[in-house]
Amino acid sequence: MSLRDAILRIELVRGLVDFVFPPLCLGCSTYTDNKSIVCDSCLKSIDRFSFPICLCCFKMLPSGALCSECREQSLTLFALGNYTAPLRDLIIQFKFKGIRSIATMFAEELVVQFGSRIAEFDAALLVPVPLHPEREHSRGYNQAQVLAQRLAPLLDIDVADDILLRLVKGRPQADQKFEKRAENIKGVFNVPRPAKTAERVILVDDVVTTGSTMMEARRVLDGAGYRTVAAISVAHGL
Repeated sequence: MSLRDAILRIELVRGLVDFVFPPLCLGCSTYTDNKSIVCDSCLKSIDRFSFPICLCCFKMLPSGALCSECREQSLTLFALGNYTAPLRDLIIQFKFKGIRSIATMFAEELVVQFGSRIAEFDAALLVPVPLHPEREHSRGYNQAQVLAQRLAPLLDIDVADDILLRLVKGRPQADQKFEKRAENIKGVFNVPRPAKTAERVILVDDVVTTGSTMMEARRVLDGAGYRTVAAISVAHGL
């Protein structure tokens, strides 16, 4: 069989599959031919953030790398949008239904929205927020790691998924009251490989709410000689 015939056969099979099982939008279940399997309507309906957010005071940052009020305590978060439908529904598909392919769309939208400002931080590494090994084994993957891997070539930043580990399982942050989340996440992370130089890192996760997880991860990383300069997530919501 020639290469041309093989390609034609693949396209025929793909067309038959789409006819029998038409691709449905992961947000609203309507037909879509977008490669990300998210329809244009859902993409336009995302409550997007125009600016990054300070994770200390939750103010928008129209300009500058750090919050002018929180200064060195500030941690700048780049989030695609608010944790409401349809973005919330897309993240649930990504996080709990095993649909990892949508991470490519998340990464592309984040870079289009904030790529130039992320580049200003001149980071050397993307560090995904880790899951406890038992939870990652149960889920089959760490969604933050998948997102970081999709972001890496677009931002031209390497992924380091072995410098921040989660040794304590604890209770999911979503199960905790707002004021208890910082206490719940305290001491769960470990850095087995201290930095040889003060490498600039950006933390990556799927959803950020109070920021307690990101702040604790930054504390541990900075204590091991790294310099946490920013954070990236698909969504932010309180």
